[in-house]
Amino acid sequence: MESRTLPGCTQRPRVPFTVAAAGHRALAVAAQHGQGWVTFGPMRADASPQQWYDAVAAQLAHLQGACGLLGRDAGSIKRVALVGLDLGWAQESVDAWDDFTGRIGELGFTDVIVHWPRPHDPNLPGPPTRVFDGIGARLS
Repeated sequence: MESRTLPGCTQRPRVPFTVAAAGHRALAVAAQHGQGWVTFGPMRADASPQQWYDAVAAQLAHLQGACGLLGRDAGSIKRVALVGLDLGWAQESVDAWDDFTGRIGELGFTDVIVHWPRPHDPNLPGPPTRVFDGIGARLS
């Protein structure tokens, strides 16, 4: 890798290095350097729920394979799912959200990142505000 940030991380202990990766090359970078891996799922925006889960499972298999080649335990990498505004099926209700988080939890994901709803955006409104509020109420 040829990119540099100067002066580099000065915080001690260092902040965790998390790599967002969906393709083979980026997953290899995550395996080699990351303390965390973020995925938004497949590259296809129109993926069905099953296609989404299958694509994430395939990404995970590639990450695990890359870790194996390095002699690294893939379980040492924190797994984070970034739920995009276009992933409506996972956010259409609190029950849908429970199903989604349960299924990704089975894949070893420990964290989920969601976008704040944008109900006035006709193209990418994100989760309905009532669903977002319902999920948030459980977290407090």
